[in-house]
Amino acid sequence: QYRELQQPGIHKVLSSFDVLGGPTTFTALWSSDAFVINNPHTTNVIVLALLEAMNMIKRDPTLAATTYIQQGSDSNLSESEISRMLTSPEHLYQVQPLNVIKIANFMHATGKIRNRPASESSLFFD
Repeated sequence: QYRELQQPGIHKVLSSFDVLGGPTTFTALWSSDAFVINNPHTTNVIVLALLEAMNMIKRDPTLAATTYIQQGSDSNLSESEISRMLTSPEHLYQVQPLNVIKIANFMHATGKIRNRPASESSLFFD
């Protein structure tokens, strides 16, 4: 979408920011209660690695882009294109979920999930 938006005559009509009123978590790690309870060290290591990656992106997006390419990305995007995406104000790098309950309420209303969650905290581990 970033490349398309650079083309003459192409413009954004609607975004998730417009629909959900701001930034929203669309990607999340998931696990069962049993795994988290029985594997606290592994869970902690995973969360710390995720935080380290997010901090790397924030601190040095060029290094993050280079690392992404070096790790075998099959993308044909350049380092500068990836870096520009990583620094877009639409992208936040944090572990605290945002606006997930709005998505869950929509999914419940459309029959995609059976039970409506009471809150975001009922969906995520501390």
